[in-house]
Amino acid sequence: MIVATLCCGLAPDLLRINYLPAALVWGDGHILWTKSDSKGHRQVLEGMLSQDQMSALVQGALSQGFFDWKELYKSPNSPTDLPPKCISLQLKDRSHRVCEYFKGAPTEFNNLYNTLASGAGLEGKDYRPLKGFLVSHPQSTSYKPTSTGQLLVWDAKSTNLSLSQAINGLWVEGPALEAAWELVQSRPAGPMVKDNSNYYQLSLQIPGVSMIEPPAP
Repeated sequence: MIVATLCCGLAPDLLRINYLPAALVWGDGHILWTKSDSKGHRQVLEGMLSQDQMSALVQGALSQGFFDWKELYKSPNSPTDLPPKCISLQLKDRSHRVCEYFKGAPTEFNNLYNTLASGAGLEGKDYRPLKGFLVSHPQSTSYKPTSTGQLLVWDAKSTNLSLSQAINGLWVEGPALEAAWELVQSRPAGPMVKDNSNYYQLSLQIPGVSMIEPPAP
């Protein structure tokens, strides 16, 4: 398995919980990667690498000396609030994780990261999870939105779920998961959502995908 991440520095807790790796590659060639636009909206794509493409990806990393690279590259006098860029490679007989903080890693490290984060040459299609762990984080009763034009609204009727039911965390599927997924991808730092007269920020963890794994079902 290969995992590429760029997280999280001094990011808020909800962004950490909602964070999805820049790329995930499983041994069968299934690859998942994320893209963000200028407004911070996130798109998650997936594809399938052929056996030859998968072999070329792994062998390329090995031939460039991945297992000889240091675990951490960090330049002197670097900023203190940046997220580290990391790649983990796990094979049957060994594994290694390499991180770069600010700069200092070999050029090949960043080339590999960029390859993974762009889908390794695949076009990809939209990824949709089958289940997720949703938590609604209630806001103070005195909270008032600063911009009603950007207000997100939870449809309790179509999802058959009130966000008050997810305050302690709830496994969701179907329409509730689809709605939560779209909201979180639109604002990964934690969308502010109105349900009835109450306001919540949402976090959503996808098993086997989220950087921070959800609790066991």
